[in-house]
Amino acid sequence: LKECEDKKPAAPEQLKKREAELLSNASAQAQIRIALDAGGKTLSSEALAAQFREWQNRSITQVAFFIGGAYG
Repeated sequence: LKECEDKKPAAPEQLKKREAELLSNASAQAQIRIALDAGGKTLSSEALAAQFREWQNRSITQVAFFIGGAYG
């Protein structure tokens, strides 16, 4: 678990850009990157477990899940 937060005051657009850079740097080793979003695809526990099994079968060992900040 890595928390990436830029605590410097900035306008929302500038803050989003900085957070994107922090997340990109923190997940540089990830083979798969997933952005969690309220408007995104919903998976049941079973479907998520099946997805993890598929990644495991494909030897994917590094998965990054992103949870956005207050401005997206």
